[in-house]
Amino acid sequence: VPAASVAPAAAATPQPSPPRTAAPPTPRPTFPRGIYVVRPALGRPGGELEVLDGLLPRKVDFRGIGYDVSDDLVISAPGEGLVLHHADGRDERAAVPGLYALGRPSLSPDAKQVAVQATETRPVPGADSLFTIYVIEIATGKWRRVAPVPLTADGQSELPSWSPSGDRIGHWGTRDQCLVIRVRDAASGSEVLTIGRGGTAGCYQPERGILDGPRFHVSISGDSSRILIPGQLQVYDAKSGALLADVHQRALDALAAAGYKPDARYPGQAGAGTFPLDGALSPDNRQIVFDGAVERAGQFGVLLCRIDVDGTGFTVLRGPVQVEPRHSNFHNFSQLLPRWR
Repeated sequence: VPAASVAPAAAATPQPSPPRTAAPPTPRPTFPRGIYVVRPALGRPGGELEVLDGLLPRKVDFRGIGYDVSDDLVISAPGEGLVLHHADGRDERAAVPGLYALGRPSLSPDAKQVAVQATETRPVPGADSLFTIYVIEIATGKWRRVAPVPLTADGQSELPSWSPSGDRIGHWGTRDQCLVIRVRDAASGSEVLTIGRGGTAGCYQPERGILDGPRFHVSISGDSSRILIPGQLQVYDAKSGALLADVHQRALDALAAAGYKPDARYPGQAGAGTFPLDGALSPDNRQIVFDGAVERAGQFGVLLCRIDVDGTGFTVLRGPVQVEPRHSNFHNFSQLLPRWR
């Protein structure tokens, strides 16, 4: 019997390999948006940076007076040079030869430059330094002067605030014994706006005991349209200098209703009081976050507060926070340093 025939097996059809799926990229760490505040160190100026209702990608504990924050870094100026606290955890020091007593850093919108208050004269122990405003190229340490070098205390320039539009820098200053807010062209340093008393005219001079708020810090809104003088809780138009809102008395009334009063142990900067001290506008320009030194039933500290620009909605967000007044020249300026970005 012939063997049964067997059909040859069909050749297997090669199957294409499944496509390789690339692993999703690791998100780049960034500093979030929100309300930033310092938890002050009691043994030295500076402290640990926090963001309300959020988490930072890393711990930032800085020394000195003042900081600024962008998506990728926090910058501080501890007197000598700059310190860059990167979101990925790296810290760098940047030398700035020829400038001394650096403080109050304010970043340009691209975070490649920083405005600071500083002096070109090495400080002498026990003597006051006369400050002016400089812009530093962070990568190289090269600097240029933005405001004139003061010859006397009446002529100082301090506390720069770089407009998010990039073209202007505002700062506190003095002129003929008056306290003013100056706004300068960021490139040329030419003065484009001066805010006097309640507008572009008039002379503001604090009167001891009046407690109309220290005119010291200056903060420019996120859309560059407003200038906030936090100590007076006044909001100005950034182009015309017109006064748009003044809620200082409303804040004092609300503070009293909450059972607090300003810390009266110290006069505050230029004798204008200790509440508020510093602050910033919300991104929509409808609210102000600010801090101030207070007392209640013999207990002292600093409150972090929020108020609407129409004077309503006063809220205590944190505090009283314990601070060492010596680190702020006895509440001449803020140690909580609230920012809203």
